[in-house]
Amino acid sequence: MGGYSEVVSFKAKILLKDIKFFIGFETLIKEARPLRINSFDMVNFKHIFITEYSVELGNFVKGSFNSTIYYTKELSITGAIIDDYNESAFNKFGVKGLLL
Repeated sequence: MGGYSEVVSFKAKILLKDIKFFIGFETLIKEARPLRINSFDMVNFKHIFITEYSVELGNFVKGSFNSTIYYTKELSITGAIIDDYNESAFNKFGVKGLLL
């Protein structure tokens, strides 16, 4: 990507109210556009350009909490963190809210 970039790798469990949102997430990864990311230890939103992505084999696991039904799946992501990405030109969908 040129210059200095911070590369991160992590495993995550996604929580979805509807499985169809996962298809949209995978489509965005295939488009090779940076996605917004947030975690508990980040002060500001950042963007990640995903370079490696894998999903566990098998079906989504259905669960519920406080009468809310959700589906979970484990995934692994590796990518470069981008601090000054201009997201206004692209889709606003991000990783925020999907990853635990």
